[in-house]
Amino acid sequence: MAEDDALEHQRTRHAMTSVGIGRDQQDRVFALLAAVLHLGNVRFVEPGASQISTACRSLFQENSGSAGSGSSAGRDAPELANDGSRRALGFAAELLGVPSHQLLAALTTRTRQTPEGPITSPLEPAGAEEARNALAKALYSRAFDWLVEQINESMEEHAALIQASQPSTPIGTPSKPPPAPKLGLGRAGSGAGFSSNGVSSQGGASSNGAAFPWSVPHTPHKGSCRVLPNGEKMGPYTREGGCKHTIGLLDIYGFESFDTNDLEQLCINLANEKLQQHFNQHVFKWEQAEYVREGIDWRYIEFVDNQEVLDLVEGRMGLLDLLDEQCRFPTTNAEDLATKYATTPSVASCKRYTKLKRPQTGFAIDHYAGSVRYATDNFLGKNKDYVVAEHAALLAASQAPLVSQLFSSCAHPAPTQQQPQQPGRLVQPCGSMSSFRLDSMASRFKPQVADLMSALQAMDGGD
Repeated sequence: MAEDDALEHQRTRHAMTSVGIGRDQQDRVFALLAAVLHLGNVRFVEPGASQISTACRSLFQENSGSAGSGSSAGRDAPELANDGSRRALGFAAELLGVPSHQLLAALTTRTRQTPEGPITSPLEPAGAEEARNALAKALYSRAFDWLVEQINESMEEHAALIQASQPSTPIGTPSKPPPAPKLGLGRAGSGAGFSSNGVSSQGGASSNGAAFPWSVPHTPHKGSCRVLPNGEKMGPYTREGGCKHTIGLLDIYGFESFDTNDLEQLCINLANEKLQQHFNQHVFKWEQAEYVREGIDWRYIEFVDNQEVLDLVEGRMGLLDLLDEQCRFPTTNAEDLATKYATTPSVASCKRYTKLKRPQTGFAIDHYAGSVRYATDNFLGKNKDYVVAEHAALLAASQAPLVSQLFSSCAHPAPTQQQPQQPGRLVQPCGSMSSFRLDSMASRFKPQVADLMSALQAMDGGD
């Protein structure tokens, strides 16, 4: 049965209202998401190959001025493919609160700072579409993080109100836990709707972007606090606020093996390998050691230790390390990455790794649940998680309040002559990170999984 889109929209509105997101903010979220969809309809072609009608071209140039039609590098920038692309760009620009000609220029050119001054260079049509994808991913990722933050804040306030309504109890006495779960912050933006999974920013373990811990604080939070209706000041309902009792429910991943397996499946299966190792330690190693200590008559159960797979994927010079390394070279392609895997001793010598003859980008890993065939075709693009400097500056100056808020941390001067932006580098202009640092999905995912396992190791586990 087909979904009723109007009903789903109404339910979404109701859910957003329930967590304290007002009507105006809802409209801004929907506008941002609509802009992402319109960006997906923008296509680029070589200069002179555009099929935009003469009337539309004249109207567009009147409204946009230069429209990114040239550069100081001696060649023209890519053009919008047709009238549909022109309209899509105009809708996206309007929804994002930026001038359409500036959005076009940000998608089709790059500006480098040199000792002689800035140089603007045009991109190839394929590079312009890659820039379009990067912009869409950055918008969606930050909107996703913002929504998670709003939900968590609403749940903290709800939990604090419940806590305040309870009868006074001596410090350290557990009180009734709040029913509201905390949503784990799984960052989106790694490509194709993929959300890197791990531990929420509030300390709760998350899987597939969600976790459900609740906590009972035993001391007032010493940091920022909220004033409740009864005048009492309460701190945020977080582990950092001083929680004595915590229960975490982990919604674990399902092991994935499809006809085509990508970076998402590699990361999900890595998390499963880590959880399987944790299970092995609890059920096999530790339990059987307990049987020996107690002198119980039993038969030893053989099991396969999967540490070799973990070293292959997340170890030093393993698959994820090599992926990050190759992402630093702008000309590296999927075949180069597959070759790098096959020729690196730490990978090629592993018995769990197999280089496939077809496709050229393929390899297989013998996981605990069976062999899985992967292809590196999209590994590089999905691993890169960066904001192009021109995009960040444009969106930080947006007239749309939510858009400018999401990119406000990126509003700073361009690189100076003393610190020139390196050509071809992936730049994350937000904060104080250097242009030489790659902020990748893999570099975030590994410590998140490590934090998750540390949290599981620290729990009682029912022993």
